[in-house]
Amino acid sequence: MFSGNLFGPVFLAMPNLTTTRGDKPRLVVNYLESLDTVRNLGAELLITGHGEPIVGKDNIRANLDKMYDAVSYVRNAVIAGMNAGKTVHELMREIRLPEHLKIGQFHGKVSWAVRAIWEENSGWFPLRFHHVAVRRAAIEH
Repeated sequence: MFSGNLFGPVFLAMPNLTTTRGDKPRLVVNYLESLDTVRNLGAELLITGHGEPIVGKDNIRANLDKMYDAVSYVRNAVIAGMNAGKTVHELMREIRLPEHLKIGQFHGKVSWAVRAIWEENSGWFPLRFHHVAVRRAAIEH
């Protein structure tokens, strides 16, 4: 399987779901679907956009499973936090991967994924409106 940079420039790392270039966000649901598609291929060799090829069907599957589980963990934690009424900034500070799901944080970080997933599920307006409301409340008191 030749995946190019489907999973980002560094394999076995947290994806960067948002760019600073103004590109459209990379939806976490699409990322997870892509991961699932590749892991179901049962490839013996995985060639990414950077680095050495990943060799061995079991090794590839284990790495893809870990990436899927790590990103799913963050997604589920964000949704749970949103449902509990937490702010995006609280969740960015609080959500951490458990030891068994830790993957690299190079071009993407857990806190960045939290924000991207928050915006994917709430849209841009609620996040920005929250900041305005907090500023107004601080000014009024």
